[in-house]
Amino acid sequence: MSLTVDFKPASQATLRLMETLGITEVPQSQTEASQMIYNKQVQLANRIPTKAQTAAVYAIGTNPETKERMTSWVGRDLPGIRHREISFQIELLNHLAKMELATTQAEVNSHAVALISCVKTRLTKSVKGADPVQFSTPEAQDAPI
Repeated sequence: MSLTVDFKPASQATLRLMETLGITEVPQSQTEASQMIYNKQVQLANRIPTKAQTAAVYAIGTNPETKERMTSWVGRDLPGIRHREISFQIELLNHLAKMELATTQAEVNSHAVALISCVKTRLTKSVKGADPVQFSTPEAQDAPI
């Protein structure tokens, strides 16, 4: 068993993040502060979804003024999911609705790029030394769908 002694104090950026997250304990080291932040993020991610979030899933693709369905689908109830997953579901479905409601190929392409970016942001992390793949929309393809 190894023993790690960490004397490095928490950075100002770490302390600001702790304050933002509502962590009031004072960490003894950067390592301890990082663990406190991680634990708080897990706690926040695992909260039960709010009624507003659940309602938002069903409302995506609906005209807010007329309450008419504008998309060919409705958000699915995913029993047992937590705050983090439903937030991601809402974000993905919003991009999907924008793609379906687009009137030009350029708009579809733009929303597809946003959807890909959303997935990459939420589900991946960058690798040191790797060249990032850049997505773009060809503006010349502005023909109607």
